[in-house]
Amino acid sequence: MKKIILLGILLLFNISCVSNKLVQQYKNPDIGFFHANKVLIISLNTNTESRQITENSIEKALKNQGVFVEKSIDFLNTPFIKKEISKTEFQKIEDDLLKNDFDAILVTKIIGRQKRYHTTSLLYQYMKSNQTFEEYYYGNQYNYMIEKGKKEDYVILVFETSLYCICPDKERELIWKGQFEIKDQDNMEKNINKLKKQLINSLKNNDLLIEH
Repeated sequence: MKKIILLGILLLFNISCVSNKLVQQYKNPDIGFFHANKVLIISLNTNTESRQITENSIEKALKNQGVFVEKSIDFLNTPFIKKEISKTEFQKIEDDLLKNDFDAILVTKIIGRQKRYHTTSLLYQYMKSNQTFEEYYYGNQYNYMIEKGKKEDYVILVFETSLYCICPDKERELIWKGQFEIKDQDNMEKNINKLKKQLINSLKNNDLLIEH
């Protein structure tokens, strides 16, 4: 019984503490350490304020790590984000980047929002002995509330960040891509601050842009 109680407490602790984390990633197997002379940061967000917050935050974080970066809000015009562009227009943008010594692009976007639910009331049932069916039923009503969508505890934002090389001989080659889950704080600046910490750690761990 003591073991069951201890297990329940540990599970309860792990589920109650919602972490912001890297959930999956891909790194080009042909790439070891990737160094870039100049990186363009792009936030694919049509909301100008959110785009500025994202790019400003990531710019500051990378500059603090010694990476030479520039934001798309400073280098590219707004229609790049807000309208569909042709292949010819895109090629011109890429040519401009190469002429201005860019050799990498770091793109960030929100790819989804997911509802998440705490299961503390369900776990509590495992820590009770001599439980009647009535106690079990009412204790687990929470599960039915989740099924019906009546109880939403929090929302997770899923961010995707991709690093591309735009070296002349590699044609926009994907170097690395990662997906991050960030608990939504209803405040874009707070969300991005959490994202950038996870992003910097991931770049370091993968020997990308930042030297140890």
